[in-house]
Parts: sequence; structure tokens; C-alpha cells
Amino acid sequence: MKPVECLHGGCVLQLVALGRVLALLPESVGRQVRRDVVCVPVPDAPAIAMLLAWRARDRSRALATFVRTAMTLAAGT
Repeated sequence: MKPVECLHGGCVLQLVALGRVLALLPESVGRQVRRDVVCVPVPDAPAIAMLLAWRARDRSRALATFVRTAMTLAAGT
């Protein structure tokens, strides 16, 4: 199989269902997988880095609290 580029997860699952590709996907996709696609965990796969993203112009106190809390929780793992 040759590399294929998809712009969204639905595209990837459609190509897998058609037998066109195999895919390495985040575990969260497994909860949304189609009935005609099989997903199995890869126990020794490396952890996936996560990012927080927000609009650059946002400066709310709620956002600052959320970011601070997320960073604190991430540091504890």
C-alpha cells in the first residue's frame, strides 16, 4: 500500500473500510469506529502528545484558569 493523505478522520475510516489503507489512529477513534472496521490497541505504542489550542485574541479569566488547570494536571502524569 502506498501513503495516502486524508484531511479528516472520516476519510481515513472510509479508506480503511474500502480496504485501501491500514491506519494507526488515536485510541479515541476506536469509540467511533464503523462496524465494518476492526480496531485493536497497540499496548507498547508511544504516548501521543496533546496540545491545547484557542483563539490568539482570547484573554478571558475562564480560559486562563482552564489552561492553568490543564497544564497542572498534565505535569502530574
